[in-house]
Amino acid sequence: MSQVAEIDRIKNMLEFHALPEYRRIQLAQMSGAGAGNIEEDDDEGWFPDLFGSHDYTRTHELCDSAEDDWCDFDNAERVLKLYAAPLRYGRHEVEEGDSTFIFPLGWVNHEVDEDTGTVSNVTGWHLLAPGRIDRRVLEKDGKFYIETHGTGEGLLPDLNEDLADWLWGSNVDRMRDRLEDDYD
Repeated sequence: MSQVAEIDRIKNMLEFHALPEYRRIQLAQMSGAGAGNIEEDDDEGWFPDLFGSHDYTRTHELCDSAEDDWCDFDNAERVLKLYAAPLRYGRHEVEEGDSTFIFPLGWVNHEVDEDTGTVSNVTGWHLLAPGRIDRRVLEKDGKFYIETHGTGEGLLPDLNEDLADWLWGSNVDRMRDRLEDDYD
């Protein structure tokens, strides 16, 4: 496959605007006539940020027991299982061995450790595979938090880390909304 065809294939496979601006410009310059004359950067290659590892931890407040009677460890663990992964709609609590399709990324397999209360999402047939998300409930001074730790190797590691706070923060917002709806 020619360099131009390979670049076009990658551009079609990825959301073009998810790349940093300097890489979008580089991709745009590489397509079309004369693309074979583009010199590769010896230190980084054409797509140094496209593949790699990511490792992040994000913690979001779920509720405060001083403000809400329903805010306790059992309810926090229950709602974590309802919203274990992004785009889960809280229809049922995940159990060990369940799988969820995350559109448009692919499948995650769920692991549930009842001893530690950890709910894990492990990528299977997934665009961001291989990866793992471990989530658990933390309590400090009557406030309950959801801690999310993500690790993996693969596509768009910087974007994965950059979007983690928004993605998991909005997930915890949905958990909180569910608890408020259930008990208020």
